[in-house]
Amino acid sequence: FNPEGEMVNTLRALLSAPVLVLLLIMTLKSIQTATEVRKDVLFAALSGYILIGYIGGFLTIAISLLYPGSYNITERIDMLEALYFSFVTMTTLGYGDLLPLTQEARALSILLCIVGPMYVAILVAMIVGTYASKSKSNANQSSYGD
Repeated sequence: FNPEGEMVNTLRALLSAPVLVLLLIMTLKSIQTATEVRKDVLFAALSGYILIGYIGGFLTIAISLLYPGSYNITERIDMLEALYFSFVTMTTLGYGDLLPLTQEARALSILLCIVGPMYVAILVAMIVGTYASKSKSNANQSSYGD
């Protein structure tokens, strides 16, 4: 048994991603059920984006271990490189220094390119909707009080 062996690293990456997905779902539910925009809602929104980046990082590691040669580097991808690739892809920045070469790696890249901006757009809409409904509610209460 080698705790740093390829099989253990693959399992670690494959098991970490679903746990982070559950955390992301819980985070999104807490944002959605918020009745007003407070600091904790904004921090939850930021945490959700970071969770997506970590999910992408773990999936990047899993793909590189399951499908050797998936990326244009010769050595094994470490966590920092995987996170770098995930966030650079999510933000659609794409420096091009770490390239997906296999269909699996490219599929993950496409997913991250879609999910990153979509998360930001949907989240901003949710937060603005919550803020607008709270402002409208406050305006209605103050007009009734006059």
